[in-house]
Amino acid sequence: MRDYEMMYIIHPDQDAAGLTVIMESLDARINRDGTVTAHDLLGRRRLAYPMKKQTQGIYCLINFTTTPEAIAGLQQFLAIDHHETVLKYLLLIDEKRGIRPTAQTLPEISEEALAAAAAEAEEAAARAVLVETEEGLSPVEELDEAAMAEAAAELELEAIGAVEDADEPIGGLPGDDE
Repeated sequence: MRDYEMMYIIHPDQDAAGLTVIMESLDARINRDGTVTAHDLLGRRRLAYPMKKQTQGIYCLINFTTTPEAIAGLQQFLAIDHHETVLKYLLLIDEKRGIRPTAQTLPEISEEALAAAAAEAEEAAARAVLVETEEGLSPVEELDEAAMAEAAAELELEAIGAVEDADEPIGGLPGDDE
C-alpha cells in the first residue's frame, strides 16, 4: 500500500448534486482497493489555459492509500466513466505521507554548553579584524594585544593624513581667481 494524492478538475457546468455524485463515485472506486484519507473541494478557479474549450474548472484534491496495481484501474475509471466531467487530473505518490526513513535523534546539548559556545563566538567576532591583502580585505581571527595596538595606530595615522589632505585648498575650481 502506498499513499497517493490526486488533484482533478471538474467541468464548471456541474452543479452541487453533480459534484457530489462525481466525488462519491471516485471515493467508491478508490475504496474497492484502498482507503480515502481526505477529499477536499477547493472551489472554482480560472484555468491557466483552456481545457476542452473551458476557461474555468472546479478543483478537487483527494488523498488516499492503495496498491500500485489499483492505479491503472483508477485511471481507466476516470478515462471511461468521467471523460466528460473530469477535465484533467494529476496523480502523484504522496512523499510527505509515504514511506519515511526512520527519524534520527539529535544529541542533547546542555544549556551551559550552548551558552559557552555563544560566548566563544562573540569573543571571536570581537577579535576579528579585517586586514588588506592583495586579494582585498580578509579577516584575521586572532591578534595579540601588540598587533591590535599597531593596527589601531595605523588606522589613526591614516585618518589624520586624510584630515590634513582636506585642509589643503583645491585649485582649479570655477570662481577661484588666484
